[in-house]
Amino acid sequence: MRIIAIFTLLALISAHSGASSVSISSEQREQLLQGKQIVIEEQSEEGPWPVIRLYQLIEATPLESLAIFFALDYQKEYVPNVIKSEISKVTSPTEVWVQYELEMPWPMSNSHYLHSHKLQKVGEDRYRVDWKMEESDSTEKVNGFAEFYPFTEGKTLMVYENKVIPKSVFAALVKGTMVSDVKKTLQAIRDEVLLCKKSKKEVLSKYKKKIEDSLKGKVAYEVKKKM
Repeated sequence: MRIIAIFTLLALISAHSGASSVSISSEQREQLLQGKQIVIEEQSEEGPWPVIRLYQLIEATPLESLAIFFALDYQKEYVPNVIKSEISKVTSPTEVWVQYELEMPWPMSNSHYLHSHKLQKVGEDRYRVDWKMEESDSTEKVNGFAEFYPFTEGKTLMVYENKVIPKSVFAALVKGTMVSDVKKTLQAIRDEVLLCKKSKKEVLSKYKKKIEDSLKGKVAYEVKKKM
């Protein structure tokens, strides 16, 4: 795997003046404005897979972008290879656990895992989601975050970071596709935000309201009762 983009030490500029602590170079800014993703890989001290950090722009507001990203029971409709995303537990209005099933390439069996997600508003029109693995048959540890910042020209800067420590049986089998899978997943998120803005406005409205309710202290998700 190679680093697609490297932070430069000079010419660092804020993603949005006064609105973000994230700094990017002028070259990276141009890449983002061209619709490119910026991917950084850092060697993990805990396992064989690198820590992945990805930056991309979404032509939507931070709230719109967050709404689809945090549409927890809807993720199975558009995230590649996710065939189940089911609410498992609601511990607070802003913390929700989700049971996932991920379709894996042959000859591996599908992966099942339980993640907790915590939503925060970290500033004016700025949001953050943190997640971690609670149970999994394929990983020893997962934790990460996504942040959504106002950018220029009505765009949102999405900052994504994820650390995965796989169980040894999985480590070598899918390591070669890990970075490309992350890129495809975040591209799918961007595409779904734009699709919802254009032709699935009821979906966007539904999940925007869930975000707004959650941040007001109202429980927006329910555990689906088993028949």
